[in-house]
Amino acid sequence: MIRRTVAALLGATLFLGLLAEVQRLDEIAIEREVLQLDARQ
Repeated sequence: MIRRTVAALLGATLFLGLLAEVQRLDEIAIEREVLQLDARQ
C-alpha cells in the first residue's frame, strides 16, 4: 500500500513538472513572437 502511494505521488509530481515545463515553453514562444512583431514595426 505504501509503495502504491509513493508511486502515485511520484507520478503526480512528474506530471505537474511536465505541465509546468510545457507552460514555460509556451510563454517563451509567445515572447519570441511578440519580439518578432516589435522588430517588424
